[in-house]
Amino acid sequence: MMSDDAREPPVQSVGQSSAAGSVPVFNCHACLSTPDAEGWITARCSNLPEIVVRGKTQREALAAMVAAFKSALSRYRAAGRAIPWAESPAKPEPGEQERWIAVHL
Repeated sequence: MMSDDAREPPVQSVGQSSAAGSVPVFNCHACLSTPDAEGWITARCSNLPEIVVRGKTQREALAAMVAAFKSALSRYRAAGRAIPWAESPAKPEPGEQERWIAVHL
């Protein structure tokens, strides 16, 4: 039987093997908006849609994205639940930029 981490289409563990002591690595697909009228940038995780964060800069929004992504994956894994990955990551909306982030748990 494959672990939940090994069967996450289209997101897969990358890098290290599942050997004892290894650190799982996951791809986070972030879509970043342009600043709104108040200067906030919204970042949404297209492959784990429950995650939407904001920041005053792209760096701030991406840092919040990584923290929220790690927190969500840790909660799912600790509860023994499958991670509810999106079937296919959403494409960026017009005006959005996309970033792929390798996240180590």
